[in-house]
Amino acid sequence: MEPRVRRAVIVCMLALLIAGCQTMSTQRASRGYAGGSPRAQAYSHYIAAVIYERRGRLEDAIIELRRALRQSPDNLRLHLELILAYRQLGDFESARTICQRATERWPEDPALWMVLGWLNQQLDQYDAAVDSYSRAVALKPGDTVGYAPLILAAEEANDLVAAIDIYEKLIELRPESALFRLQLGITLVRVNDLDKARASLEKALELKPTLSEARSVLGLVYLDLNRNEEAIQQFEQYLQEQPDDPSAMENLAAVYARQGQWDRALEIICALLETENAEPIHTLEQIYILQRLGRFKEASTVAPPNEAPLFGTVMRALSHRMNGDPYRMPLDTLDKVEGDIDEECQSFLSEIMLLFGQKDTGEFLAQGIEGMRAEGVKSKCVDLLLARIYMGLDRDAEAEQVLLAILAAYGSDKWAHYYLSTLYDDAKRSPEAEQHLIECLSLDPLDPEIKNFLAYMYAEQGVKLDEAERLILQALEIDPTNGYYLDSLGWVYYKMGDAERAVDYIRRAIFSMKNDDATLRDHLGDAYFLRGDKDKAVAEWKRAGRLDPELEGVQQKIEQYEK
Repeated sequence: MEPRVRRAVIVCMLALLIAGCQTMSTQRASRGYAGGSPRAQAYSHYIAAVIYERRGRLEDAIIELRRALRQSPDNLRLHLELILAYRQLGDFESARTICQRATERWPEDPALWMVLGWLNQQLDQYDAAVDSYSRAVALKPGDTVGYAPLILAAEEANDLVAAIDIYEKLIELRPESALFRLQLGITLVRVNDLDKARASLEKALELKPTLSEARSVLGLVYLDLNRNEEAIQQFEQYLQEQPDDPSAMENLAAVYARQGQWDRALEIICALLETENAEPIHTLEQIYILQRLGRFKEASTVAPPNEAPLFGTVMRALSHRMNGDPYRMPLDTLDKVEGDIDEECQSFLSEIMLLFGQKDTGEFLAQGIEGMRAEGVKSKCVDLLLARIYMGLDRDAEAEQVLLAILAAYGSDKWAHYYLSTLYDDAKRSPEAEQHLIECLSLDPLDPEIKNFLAYMYAEQGVKLDEAERLILQALEIDPTNGYYLDSLGWVYYKMGDAERAVDYIRRAIFSMKNDDATLRDHLGDAYFLRGDKDKAVAEWKRAGRLDPELEGVQQKIEQYEK
């Protein structure tokens, strides 16, 4: 939710409290109070609270309000006054306690549930906030305004399944709202439900053809669905409205390239490079497109970006080789160049393969590098790059051969060991994966990702759990908010039989992720089940199944334990 909407929601919450207090004052003025009655005593304490509050003595005001509430426990407005006082003091926990008591007394009051939801959010109790807002909406389902804080809470809880349900309900109430359908489409994209996202975004544009954001997202959906002609149509029209969007330009170039229209792709990338939004990867894309066009001489004259000293040098060497020019010299000294081949593979190689087509791009680059190696090029960086390309093409046996050859020729290497551990872990060859991860740690004992990888592997196998806990705690010292690390620690505690800590860390992991994650939801369901919360476990397994219908074992657990 946009910050301005978020602020508006909070302002509405506080306005509700203040309005409640003002109403009480009006009621009080119109009543007659007997001298010693509980109501009169409550009124006296309230007046004292008002005086203390005006003098800035909030703690004393709260004491008087609590005394007033003891004399008049059925007074809703006194509850709201006390909640507001605690809020002004910044004591959200006490405010929530009072509000929870109020909802027990007045469970049919939607405003109270809204306030409780807001207080839960301030305390980072996002699941509880969603529950509270859901109660408020259920009591007044036709009021779309009430859904705004519910969506906010679901987003902050990273509960995208709940957010989808809310948007679908809003669309039932307001079927002609293009914005609701846009938000639903975006959220469906985030959970990778592309067919439903496409339908929602198409309907949004049908209702409001000028909704350019829907056009941009729909273009991406078509791209992922390999509906290239439709993707081109959406990106072209979007760029007429938003001509300076670099992502849309890059995506449009990629779609044309996938269609074999390399000239048009080059035209777009060259235009992008002339803008202030150009990034290093766009230069590498220009080189790649020129290669695909057979314009090798031109490609060899493009200077690779400084951010890609290793991958960029290989790309330039490929251009020289394809043009029949000498190319060996820079590769002979490539291993002495300062750079991080893994980081460059992540930032550039993987992105280019994803954008222009994993198989087509990977095979083109692999063929070129294989040719250089056949002509006698010997470089650890070149070999690591080829191994990464093979892994992206799922040619794991060939990747393994290259990586083992690197270790034989150049000695122990962090990334060769790491990539081998990835291959062996995927192949369920755990002893070999463990061996190479330990080698990685001997070379770089502070790398948190390696610590997490090894610890999670131990947890999955249910072995060396104390060592797994130690490794993950060390990783979290380096990166304390990493959702994957938090989940690994929770999973270790689950395997140890410690349900409370498992639930705590896995929930924290989910809140830390950029998107909702099926595996983490499955883990949370297992942790709840270990704790004895079968209903919560089934709810989480259902979320996991919604996020990834193919996730192994989830449907069986739902069928076995759902009432």
